[in-house]
Order: sequence, then structure tokens, then C-alpha cells
Amino acid sequence: MICVAIFVHLLTTGWIYANPASERAIIIGMSNEDRGPVETSIRDKLMSRLRPMYLDVINQSIMYGERESDERYFTVIIVSSAFVGSNNYQRHLCVNGILEEEMATHIHALAIVAKTPDEWRIEHYATPAAEMAPENFSEVFPI
Repeated sequence: MICVAIFVHLLTTGWIYANPASERAIIIGMSNEDRGPVETSIRDKLMSRLRPMYLDVINQSIMYGERESDERYFTVIIVSSAFVGSNNYQRHLCVNGILEEEMATHIHALAIVAKTPDEWRIEHYATPAAEMAPENFSEVFPI
């Protein structure tokens, strides 16, 4: 959670940004060399299927008395336009469906935070994109 708080601080202060109109995504976490195979698989599948503007996969196995290398407890925070028009239940079904193989073989528990880009902006900027004047949009989300 500290990682998310730091990211949100950097995002809101303008040090880094996510541009949902582009194909670039903000991805939080360790380098590929430091990730286990299950975390890498989760990250790769969600990136390829949902093309998120923000993705954080957090291995929380150590919090449940296991070794981090066991990779059985995860939290996924994902922001994608693929979730527009769906409710929270449908978003969870979507993520669980994409990770069906991992859920059946490796993952014991998966917490999911799935948001649309507008929901993410409302939570972190307090102004939805639809209400933003076009000239101000580029200030908040520079290209």
C-alpha cells in the first residue's frame, strides 16, 4: 500500500503521469528479474488482455505467514477503459477469468481493485474528465 500512496503522491504532484489516451501504461512493481513466475504471468496476462493505463500487482504472501516466493496471495490494482459500462462484480469476473489458470494452480487469495479511467480520476483528482474544460485536460494529463 505504501507503493500505491507514493505513486499517487507523485502522480498528483506532477512528477509522473498516466495518459489514458496513449498506449503507455504506468506499471508499478519490481523489475522482471525480481518477480516470481506467478506474478510475471499475472502482470503479462492483464497487460495483454486489458491494456490498462495503470497496473500494480502486489505479492502479499509474506503477510500471511508464507515466503514471498510461495506467490499465493496477491492484490491487483488495475485501471482500464475495458471496465467502462461494467459493475464491480463483472470486473472481478473478468480479471478472475483472465487469471483462471493461476487461480486454479497457484493463487490462494486475490484481492482486486478494478477502476475505469474516469473513476480513477475522480478518486485522485476530484474532477472527472467529462467535466474538465478541454484546455485544462492537457494540464492534468500532459502528452
